Amino acid sequence: MKTPGKPRLLPGVAHTTLVIPMRKLLYIDFETFSEVDLRSRGAYAYMRGVLWGALIMTYRWGVDGTTQIAIGHDEMLEALAGVHEDKNVTFVAHNANFERLVLSNLFGYPDWEFIAPERFIDTMAMGRALGLPGSLANLAKALGVSDKDSAGTRLINMFCTPDRNGKFYTPAQKPMDWEAFCQYAIQDIDTMVEAHQAMESRFGGMPVGEWAVWCADQRINDRGVLADVALANRCVDIAARLKGAAMRQMEELSGMDNANSTQQFLEWMGGELENAGIVYRAGDGFRYVDSNEPLASVDKKSVEYLLGRDDLPVKVRQVLELRQMSNAASVAKFNAIIKRANNDNRIRGVFQYFGAHTGRWAGRAVQLQNLPSVTVGDDDATEAMAQRLMTESFDNFTMADMKPMIRGALMAPEGQALTVCDYSAIEARVLAWLAGEEWVLEAFRAGRDIYVETASRMFGVDYEAAKALRKKGKVAVLALGYNGGVGSLRAMGAEGTDEELQELVYTYRSANPHISMFWKQLEYAFRVGYGRVGKYITVQTGKGGQTEIVLPSGRPVMYHDVHTRPMMKFGKVLDVLHFRDPKGWDAWVATYGGKLTENITQATARDVLANALVNLDKAGAEVVAHVHDEVICQGNISVERLAELMGSNGSEYAPGWAGGLPLAAEGYYCKRYRKE
Repeated sequence: MKTPGKPRLLPGVAHTTLVIPMRKLLYIDFETFSEVDLRSRGAYAYMRGVLWGALIMTYRWGVDGTTQIAIGHDEMLEALAGVHEDKNVTFVAHNANFERLVLSNLFGYPDWEFIAPERFIDTMAMGRALGLPGSLANLAKALGVSDKDSAGTRLINMFCTPDRNGKFYTPAQKPMDWEAFCQYAIQDIDTMVEAHQAMESRFGGMPVGEWAVWCADQRINDRGVLADVALANRCVDIAARLKGAAMRQMEELSGMDNANSTQQFLEWMGGELENAGIVYRAGDGFRYVDSNEPLASVDKKSVEYLLGRDDLPVKVRQVLELRQMSNAASVAKFNAIIKRANNDNRIRGVFQYFGAHTGRWAGRAVQLQNLPSVTVGDDDATEAMAQRLMTESFDNFTMADMKPMIRGALMAPEGQALTVCDYSAIEARVLAWLAGEEWVLEAFRAGRDIYVETASRMFGVDYEAAKALRKKGKVAVLALGYNGGVGSLRAMGAEGTDEELQELVYTYRSANPHISMFWKQLEYAFRVGYGRVGKYITVQTGKGGQTEIVLPSGRPVMYHDVHTRPMMKFGKVLDVLHFRDPKGWDAWVATYGGKLTENITQATARDVLANALVNLDKAGAEVVAHVHDEVICQGNISVERLAELMGSNGSEYAPGWAGGLPLAAEGYYCKRYRKE
């Protein structure tokens, strides 16, 4: 598709060379086209498409300027003359990573080099950091500014994506739709300007320090992490062959025509299980006879339940095991790696800044935050398995053999190693620090095992004797720190009767009185809208009327439209706290003291990591990924230097606001990413 020319459209809309006024805020938005699918492949690969081009650029100089439009590559460059060279110009865009990549292309940057993120303000990032929705449409709704045109999706699909034959519609083919598309693009700028100004005036804009975090995040996404794409392709091929073989075996055992058909599987399973007296028909599915819970044949939990029974017919067990093996969802990660990889075999753009309300990052595409924890072993074992997968016949493997290699598909460049450092028990440390549970902090400072120390406190035995109770101590720490109960213990794998587990809950709370009190104090302050909780947390009403929990870093976690509503809990009607869901502004989230404690503990741990990423960025360290509380670098940085920049063991790089918080980071080197 050729870039469109300059059709006459929209009376009063300027198409002239842009003259830079005194204002230096340039609001900007692009509509582009490419044969590469943006959603699955990501912006970095999308803009390397053979047919990629920029269709429309809408822009406005400052709040009081006039929104203008440039059509096609030549007109855009004419309009942008002198802008790149003027370092005082700051671009404002919604989801600015996209506009930054487009401008890098237009300004002729070499492959995989981009305009510095410091030259941008991202209104999407700002909204997320203020507890508001990420999408421009929902952000506009939340702020009560001009609506974003809902017709945009149809028009984008028409002009920006190819049809079934790989062709794009041109303005000449759809002149009225093209005019509407241009009007839509102009309205986007107008909405963004209003949203930006509303966030600045009502909430003070981006929280202090967060712009540096966003810039570091952008460079990590730009750099990407090297992937063994050949290995990923090979594993996808092996998985397809294994699934095909499993399907054929299932069909031979069951007599089904198509074992991959959910309907056929349900019908066959229904008859077999009813004959065995295990389940019965109930409406549109199955239910367990003994628990009356729904059973979906493709549901992991349901299949595990059935396979755990000792009265399951042999044939049914064989079919279920084959289906379970063939549907190993984790192998889909290899497909995600393949789709997201660029032509230099690096996967970029997989981290979403402020992906959670607390500020923690979310994963995109490959989802590094939920990789399988199992790995093959050390470097030699991991490399040997990679070589086997690449060279041996597929029938030498099972799905389980490939699962540990998902991490191993991420690797260091030739001649380098990955340096991996992880904060040790960061949430347990932060929770104790916030709540003032001093014995926990002393245990960490002394280097003692917190799970053993907790068991010692809970069960009244000395440290040596408590080592035999470490598992109970670990489950308690992980399950009960946020006002969890019996259900939380069971979710962490605890065994015993409800009475036994409830006693464990009481014992934990008795051993951690300051943490238990912290839940109550935080909920009370949140209900009344103000108050100091412990030494480091403040609850206050923000300038926009929102309830804020101000973290030790000074960053507020914002909760909008907080109120209570009656709900039935624990057999009685209670006034339960609610606030607007930032992801879906029309939905509400219920909360309570324990959940709020979890929010701010994770938010504070996130701020520790954010401080580390900014330190590393300033020091020129090549961070390629971070997973929860773990940082992964290339460039042969030493473990000691990485841990130092992460603020470990009283380093000068520890956050200035975290006095008394015992941070510890430990690390290792690897050629292929793995867990140690």
